[in-house]
Amino acid sequence: MSDVCAPGDNEASGKRSSNNLLRPQLIDLVNRAEDYRLTVLLAPAGSGKSTLLRQWLRSGRQNTRFAVLNLEPRHHSPAPFFSSLIKTIKQSCAQFDAYYLNQINDSVEFSVEAVTESLAQGLARLREPLFVVLDDYQLIQDDNIHRTLSQVIFTLPPHIHFVVASRSHPPLQLSRLKLEDSLLSIDANDLKWDLEALENWFRSVGLATADKAFMQDLLDWTEGWIAGIKLMALSLKGGGADQSDHMAQESKSPEVLQYFADSVLAQQPDDIRRFLIKTACLETLDATLCNDVLQIDNAQRCIDYLMENHVFLHPVDGQPDVYRYHSIFREFLLYRLRADYPQEIDSLTRRAASTLLERKECVQALELLADIDDGEALESAIVRCSDQWIKTGEFTRLIEWIDRLPEERIINQSELVYPLITALIFYRRFNQAEYYIELVQELNRRGEMQGRYANDDSVSFLLNVLELFHNDTEFRRNDIYRMPNQQNVQHHVRLFYSPMRAYYYLLNADFKTAVSEAYRARDILRISGQNFLRSFADLVLILAERAQGNVPSAVQVAEEAFRSVSDRPYTLEWVNLATPISIIRYEQNRLDEAEKLLREVVPMLSSACATEVITASYCALARLAFIRGNDGEAKRLLNYLARVLLHGDYERFNTQLCLEWTLYARSHGDLETMNWVQQEYQLEQKQRAGYWGSDARYDEGVDRLGVSRVIFLIMTKKFDQAEALCGHLIRSAERHGCVSRAVVSRMNRALVYWHQGNEEQALQEVKMSVKCGGLVCLSRTLFDEAPGSAMLLMKAVNSNVINPLPES
Repeated sequence: MSDVCAPGDNEASGKRSSNNLLRPQLIDLVNRAEDYRLTVLLAPAGSGKSTLLRQWLRSGRQNTRFAVLNLEPRHHSPAPFFSSLIKTIKQSCAQFDAYYLNQINDSVEFSVEAVTESLAQGLARLREPLFVVLDDYQLIQDDNIHRTLSQVIFTLPPHIHFVVASRSHPPLQLSRLKLEDSLLSIDANDLKWDLEALENWFRSVGLATADKAFMQDLLDWTEGWIAGIKLMALSLKGGGADQSDHMAQESKSPEVLQYFADSVLAQQPDDIRRFLIKTACLETLDATLCNDVLQIDNAQRCIDYLMENHVFLHPVDGQPDVYRYHSIFREFLLYRLRADYPQEIDSLTRRAASTLLERKECVQALELLADIDDGEALESAIVRCSDQWIKTGEFTRLIEWIDRLPEERIINQSELVYPLITALIFYRRFNQAEYYIELVQELNRRGEMQGRYANDDSVSFLLNVLELFHNDTEFRRNDIYRMPNQQNVQHHVRLFYSPMRAYYYLLNADFKTAVSEAYRARDILRISGQNFLRSFADLVLILAERAQGNVPSAVQVAEEAFRSVSDRPYTLEWVNLATPISIIRYEQNRLDEAEKLLREVVPMLSSACATEVITASYCALARLAFIRGNDGEAKRLLNYLARVLLHGDYERFNTQLCLEWTLYARSHGDLETMNWVQQEYQLEQKQRAGYWGSDARYDEGVDRLGVSRVIFLIMTKKFDQAEALCGHLIRSAERHGCVSRAVVSRMNRALVYWHQGNEEQALQEVKMSVKCGGLVCLSRTLFDEAPGSAMLLMKAVNSNVINPLPES
């Protein structure tokens, strides 16, 4: 039968409390101590270490003895420590004797070697299994005790084991024990409660368990910390609305405050107490930040101490050397900060915000300044952050923080209102953008605008940015972009000009100028750190090179640009650049890779993404869904895109929808849908009106509508009309150097010839298509938009009309 020496202090009394939850899986974990020399239970105060030990001792291990010493401050030196240890072991094992230890007292010089030898020999003479349990070992600070115990543990016979519970790492040569596989570690993560444990405890103390949401909130707030759960649960019982606010309030209850004051804060040295309280204003902390805020140079030593002693400081996942306080403990520290150092709160906060702003950690800096109600400092910081957010495309945050300011402070401050208008335009909140533009125009007329950009031309230029996003047809007719760069406008507004100028030339089919301007824009934006805008310039460059048939150049630019954002996945710039890569993968017939990337891109699309990107992503994923036979998903994607495009006058992008529905109808032989497309986009009326007869200006949207009409005409066997329309499309595209679209129309004309029975003419047209665009233009997109052209291409190869295609 087991012989148990019962704990003697109030936390480990012999009575079994219904307030403690029996956890068999943890008892099983501690039972593994029989396989190790030393088992360490390492966790903060209130984590349930002593409770677990009591339950384990009572679990009924057969033929095992336990010697349990609950350490107290009086055990701080070798004499009282080893005297109590001898007494405890003797109470459990009458045959234990350590002759030298019997003579230990404060008047005799302590010898580590002698004590180690005597204790080791005494334990070695024991025949039955013994567990020596030391609770609250963090109270022991004497090096002689640590050294002696370490040596004893290394000489233990296989049936003798030590179990040590501590709030801090015991200095017992743990690394060596771990290397020898002689150490079992049980930490706070093992001890904390999960939902099942919490439900069981609720039942044991008579609390209702029906409100699972409340229980999960309680677990989240306390992070599974047992003492915190017990302190808060009874006062919070019943759940209900606003539990998060209630929990925050209860974390300041007298019981919680007194617990932390007595069990944690009072146990720390003075400098650590000051560090804890004064850094409570920081949501996350690191050594450099703490040094700046507290104006000290030993923050790393303080952090190391807190981590070593498990004082409710946790590493932040994924952020090396960054830490945070346990949420309830931080509430306690904030209470003490307001009570002990009220006069320092503002200065601590401002120094923290200053460092965070330097590090571009904008949100944390602004939240700190908002807490101290310093409107002027907050406004200045928002101005500073706005520039950073525009660089990275974080327009939601920009809008959110500027909106926190009174409108009268926003509208006449050029450093605030111009970034706000920019963000509203990018997020397609066009009515709001127009509202602020009109207010600014009125204030300009009255001479009431303030700030560094009060009298420049920024508002006029922002009107052009609005036009780009709201009405792409009017944008390409705006000859302002033929003028040199805009100088008399706010810096961030001026930087928009360079990619917009490149885009203007792209839409007007001046592809060579578009390429030149896009390269220039990339350089300007790289130097200024405008990564988000630079992704637009990259996108224009890829589209312009591709339009000219320079597919290798387009692929190279796209691959390099995408690699450059590999360390910033799922940002807006990543989305802008991942989209052309997914299209390239599709055109290379790497469908699985294309689909994988598109399924990452589409959920990340926001209003701030380029309309080119939104349209291309949805259409490409819909096309893949049709190929996979997922017609329902494909239709949902196209219908959703149609709703997105309702927010502006997007004539050119709507033509992409027209083409996608046409390709679906053609591949499915769905004449009903094909007729609907013809009516919805008025393609028959356009043809009768000579819509494709003018070659004066090339328009990719006009070309897409033409291809949609050609496919319909071929499907309905109206070959003469189809041939004539193909001729118009080819002439227009080739005249303006749009090689990629010319090849599509040439291949469609080849199909017309084939259907008319003119095989030789059809194959010669295929030959001309290859000559026009080169083999690089023979992509999956070409075969989609000229249905049946792959078959004609192979006939041309087999008939030796063109050379055999290289192996891919």
